[in-house]
Amino acid sequence: MNLDKTRKYLENKKTDYWDAREETREQTEIKSEKGEIQKIEEKEKRGIGIRTVKDGSIGFSYTEDKDKIKETCEESYKVADSLEDQGVKISNEETHKDKYKIKNRAPRIEELKEIIQRIDQFKNHPEIKHSEVRIRIKDPETKFINSEGSR
Repeated sequence: MNLDKTRKYLENKKTDYWDAREETREQTEIKSEKGEIQKIEEKEKRGIGIRTVKDGSIGFSYTEDKDKIKETCEESYKVADSLEDQGVKISNEETHKDKYKIKNRAPRIEELKEIIQRIDQFKNHPEIKHSEVRIRIKDPETKFINSEGSR
């Protein structure tokens, strides 16, 4: 995705305010059945959400297709433009630019396998007919920009 591309589209619209949030999620999934690892999958998903305010109304649109950023901006604008005044007012706040990093990290694959093995130690209990363990870890990164210059 590209927030600068998004900014260029939205700056040409007559809005009272707009913002865009781009999220990248690295996802790890491990599946175990009957004590055996069946699947380890790592993938990345990206998406961008666009919010516009025009004449007291809010429009929102979202896409995971990097080639549809312009259409997503248009859709958000059209929604806000098509609604009657909903009474939304924009406050006068100072712009802010900053970065935040969360110190925690997602467990690595080997750590996840160990967790599954500890859970699966009960698979041989006589009353357990079937055991399945799935672990999904999502590690998001979010970027934000708005029409007032905040990032």
